[in-house]
Amino acid sequence: MKKQRKSYNYLGENMYEMHGGDEAWEHYQKQHTGRVDEPIYIVCDGKAPSEAAMNLYYYIGKMGYKTKLVDIDDYHKGHVGSVIVVGHHNLAKEWLEYVGVRYDSYGMGYGFSGNLCVLMASSSALGSGKKGRKLFEEHYNSKMIIHLERAIEYKIPGMFGYRDETRKSQYDLLWLEFVKYGLPMFLDENNIALEKIISREG
Repeated sequence: MKKQRKSYNYLGENMYEMHGGDEAWEHYQKQHTGRVDEPIYIVCDGKAPSEAAMNLYYYIGKMGYKTKLVDIDDYHKGHVGSVIVVGHHNLAKEWLEYVGVRYDSYGMGYGFSGNLCVLMASSSALGSGKKGRKLFEEHYNSKMIIHLERAIEYKIPGMFGYRDETRKSQYDLLWLEFVKYGLPMFLDENNIALEKIISREG
């Protein structure tokens, strides 16, 4: 089993030792969400997931939470608070392995552990032939019936085939599935208490 790297949870890559190693990590752990007035960071790792990351940013913000949309460079500068990575490049791949997969369907996956969450899609996981893409199309169309109201609100195609690449459609469905099933668990497990954030602002 791969050893989990505490450094990434609260500090940017290569900043762990610079900020005091384990002692600093424990300090950040004690301050973590619900006890400090920090936003939930949405990190976009790639071009295809950019719209999904933006929609997630707006969705969580509409729930009343502070959110901040950042790119990879900003993320690596370090932060305090919870992080949701949306993408499929090196950062997302390493992080998904770190947190573990809780949802895996048609090349779409998400997982979370501690204050870190990852959403990642892979079109190659559908296979190189038409069969895999066709199966995903059927899956996408059936799932959009469940998510129709939210899909309309965020201008997401209700039928597969309106995107210029399959992976964008995967991200469309992935974030919808995540906010319905995964996000409530992620927020609950981290005790991200909305009323505590609001009370600090009042």
